[in-house]
Amino acid sequence: MRVRVNFTVDVDVQQYNDAMGEDNTKIEIRNQIQEQCISYILLALGDQGVDIGLLGRNNVYDPKQRLTVAEHLVEA
Repeated sequence: MRVRVNFTVDVDVQQYNDAMGEDNTKIEIRNQIQEQCISYILLALGDQGVDIGLLGRNNVYDPKQRLTVAEHLVEA
């Protein structure tokens, strides 16, 4: 089974940097949060005994294949 996870969070750049003791740009913060979310989900489910693996990032639904796939694999 494939599960697409898509959500948006609101983060204050300055507050994030202060809390993390860093000086990151918006792009760097976005990448860090995305990686943390992926890691937390995979680790948490793995710790519970679920056999789970990351199929890709930035996946989109391809109506021709009737699947959610990485953008570069879209055939339609």
